[in-house]
Amino acid sequence: MPFFDRSTHGIAESEHTAMSTVVRRILLSLPFLVFALDVESVCAKQNSFDQAANAYRQGDWEAAATQFQHLLSDSTKEASQQQLRFYLAECQMQLGQYTAARQHYQAVIESSDRELASKAIFRCGEAALFSGDGQAAEGLLRQFLNVAPDSPSAAYAWLYLGDLAEQRGDLAG
Repeated sequence: MPFFDRSTHGIAESEHTAMSTVVRRILLSLPFLVFALDVESVCAKQNSFDQAANAYRQGDWEAAATQFQHLLSDSTKEASQQQLRFYLAECQMQLGQYTAARQHYQAVIESSDRELASKAIFRCGEAALFSGDGQAAEGLLRQFLNVAPDSPSAAYAWLYLGDLAEQRGDLAG
């Protein structure tokens, strides 16, 4: 006796065939549904990123930071996370949240994207300087000059280092 005997459950052959057809159609359409949901998710993330970028360009640092933080919490790709951390830190710099910015820059510095990491080193040095941590600022700015001596930001790093030396009284007058 089969595991499920249609005759004992009152299911006619035509009903069984119709149900099988429906089940088969549902199963065959699942990959398309998953793909459609995936595309919808990507579009929603792109829309959120666009909103964050627009807020950033308009100088609405709070809104941009909130959006970047939300995107960061939803992100699973390391490269995307590092970009989002960098943008979030940039917003925090504008808001004067130097300690929080330093934490995000520090995470970017440890990433595999060397170009982004070098920018993060410089900006982390600035955040340290602006928060009054001259020793950390000096170390980070020197590190930046070692990894990106030809960067346009190198001139600023030298100026900051000169200011720090002057504050310590290291410059002969």
